[in-house]
Amino acid sequence: MTEREGLEARVARLEEQVARLEAGRPAHAGQEASGRPPLGEDFHFLTSLEDMFPEPGAVLMVGSVTPAAGPVRWQVGQTLERLQEWDWTLLAPALTALAHPVRLTIMKLVLEGTETTGDLLAHPSLASTGKLHHHLRQLVSAGWLDATVRGRYTIPPERVVPLLMTVLSAHP
Repeated sequence: MTEREGLEARVARLEEQVARLEAGRPAHAGQEASGRPPLGEDFHFLTSLEDMFPEPGAVLMVGSVTPAAGPVRWQVGQTLERLQEWDWTLLAPALTALAHPVRLTIMKLVLEGTETTGDLLAHPSLASTGKLHHHLRQLVSAGWLDATVRGRYTIPPERVVPLLMTVLSAHP
């Protein structure tokens, strides 16, 4: 790229940012709310999403991670219109299942490789068998855990990235 082409590209990006500001949109999503961009100064994921789904827009959840159980690559996306059509009350059981400190501890331990009830019971906050099984049943019922064989639990691959995104979105 020549110096002139580089300058033209920079001017084009600046013009795009000015147009967004004039339209009342933040220059980059996430920056206005937290005061800092989510991943450095590079917004190619956001820009690509905006190119694919012009206003009113869409939401994309994507991740590539390797927890103790093995690698997971996963993505899902939906347009704003479609998300607004959903009956959000139907999502309450899945969200409620995670809304307890003991269940979040269980999920974190299983993600890190603790799979058996015996190993889970070794954690100080999970010292009661009855209490542990109650919480495990809730997580299995909501689809956050699979009971693979008696006394052994795993996080389904399609739930790993949503779990991590839920944790990330709740973090201040």
